Amino acid sequence: MAFRPLEYPYVFLLYFYHIIFLLFIFVVLDFYCVCYILPFMFLKYFKSSIVFFFLSHMSYGHVYKERFVYRIHYGWIDIASAVILTEKTPYTIHEKSCCKVDILAETKGIVKMINQVKNHWGAYLDIKFYQPCQFYRYIQEGKYRKNEIVYFDHKHRKIIVKNLDKHDKNKIVDVQQYPMQAQEMHGIISASWKLRQLDYTALKVNERIIFNIFFDHETSIFQAKFLGKENLKTKIGIYPTYVFAPVIPQNKVFRKKNPIKIWISDDAERIPLKIQANLKIGGIKIDIKEKYVNSIQSS
Repeated sequence: MAFRPLEYPYVFLLYFYHIIFLLFIFVVLDFYCVCYILPFMFLKYFKSSIVFFFLSHMSYGHVYKERFVYRIHYGWIDIASAVILTEKTPYTIHEKSCCKVDILAETKGIVKMINQVKNHWGAYLDIKFYQPCQFYRYIQEGKYRKNEIVYFDHKHRKIIVKNLDKHDKNKIVDVQQYPMQAQEMHGIISASWKLRQLDYTALKVNERIIFNIFFDHETSIFQAKFLGKENLKTKIGIYPTYVFAPVIPQNKVFRKKNPIKIWISDDAERIPLKIQANLKIGGIKIDIKEKYVNSIQSS
């Protein structure tokens, strides 16, 4: 089975990178509701790309306990909020020492009144090799529900997906198995974790970073283009940053060249600070609002 570009990942009207960044929610999120409000369907078609970047560059969970809070807005209208949590305590999964990362996102204000979205993504990541051991997502978008757990068996080169009951996460509905089609296979969160290990100082403008990602029962290729460096003013301070643009196909949804941009801090923490998507009318922004690192808060 040939890889396909991560262009129209999850179409259950489903969900945003998102992400974000970061994605992401973009939220990391499954912004089915926003599709009703914004005809451009930005969240619907490119959520996964955003989520991927939104999650990228999280600090080491086995060293720090972190909590990043984001505001997602369309102009002055708040659409949603998102939180990224990285656990300090290591977990043992399949005899591997893992860190645990969770992303929580939900709609706000008028958007929540129209269609409530409350999503939870998470993963256990091998600390030594930055590989995914387990990925899970619990999706609530209006009346839509989706619960699943994905196991990455690197030893036997297979991926096992357990689809759970829509209303009972402890009840397994069916199990599906897929072969690992790439030597190094990631989930959205693990790819983000691995991405922060790269040496950005060696990157050249327009150079691309590529990952093979398994998501929604398919293997896809994610690409991000490096645009350069710039200083960014945020609510938690001014940061030197690396700027990236997810590679997406030409379409009628966005305007300008490189319509989606992601800013990541140029420091040891590699914090996803901002995501901006320029739509035909207006744009969507994801801005960091608060940062907690080892109980130290910046806001």
